[in-house]
Amino acid sequence: MPRYIIQRNLGKVTLQQVEAAGRKSKQVREANFPDITWEHSHVVQTKDGMRTYCVYAGPSVERVKAHAAAAGLPADEVFDLVTDVDPSNL
Repeated sequence: MPRYIIQRNLGKVTLQQVEAAGRKSKQVREANFPDITWEHSHVVQTKDGMRTYCVYAGPSVERVKAHAAAAGLPADEVFDLVTDVDPSNL
């Protein structure tokens, strides 16, 4: 299945708000988007606020964006994930 990295610019939010958004995303996915897999997310602090980089697998970019919209989350940029490089395998 294709994999994607979704960049979400969340702005000035707390870690508790990020975690609450993650719980809602999970609930929406389980209820309405069983064809999508949320693998994990990285949360970073920028000068403009919190940003997440989320790794998802799904049938299409459109389906992943539909999940984001249903969960009330931005999907500012969506990138095709080409491969993973794991230093333990190099």
